[in-house]
Amino acid sequence: MLFKMRRNHSRESYLELVEKIRSTIPNVALSSDFIVGFCGETEEQFMQTMSLMEMVKYDQAYLFAYSMRERTHAHRRMQDDVPEDVKLKRLQKLIELFKRTQLEKQREEVGRQHLLMLDKKGRHEGQLSGLTDTAKRGIIQVQEDSQFKIGDFVLAEVTDVSQNTLFCNPIRTMGVQEYH
Repeated sequence: MLFKMRRNHSRESYLELVEKIRSTIPNVALSSDFIVGFCGETEEQFMQTMSLMEMVKYDQAYLFAYSMRERTHAHRRMQDDVPEDVKLKRLQKLIELFKRTQLEKQREEVGRQHLLMLDKKGRHEGQLSGLTDTAKRGIIQVQEDSQFKIGDFVLAEVTDVSQNTLFCNPIRTMGVQEYH
């Protein structure tokens, strides 16, 4: 399927690359795009995609059902032969698996420290929100007279998580160079 999609790597080489990245950069956050229902995709090939997602446990993923696009190789040379209802069922299965593995990855964050770049107010009073060094959304609770403000880099410890958010206790402001 990768060859049909004009990807120049194998599943095995991709998994080797993931392992090399994770051994070089501990706690790296990985993201990828997935398309289900590409021309000729079999149930077995779809299950290979599911097993890859289960093995890698992505921090973020963008998931789509295939749709034919004009002026592409597939549009010119292939038939979109996977029924729409099959595509949607496969997509739903992939989304459910991703959400489960993503939450597992999020839970591993509890107790870790991250550098948050505060970029906006949170949804609730007294919250500031920012992105971690792994591009995850983190929230800190601050008092009205807090030293922390939007634009600061803040060392914070993760105390709880949701599907897409890390809830953190702020420790102190810190520069990027000092953090690394």
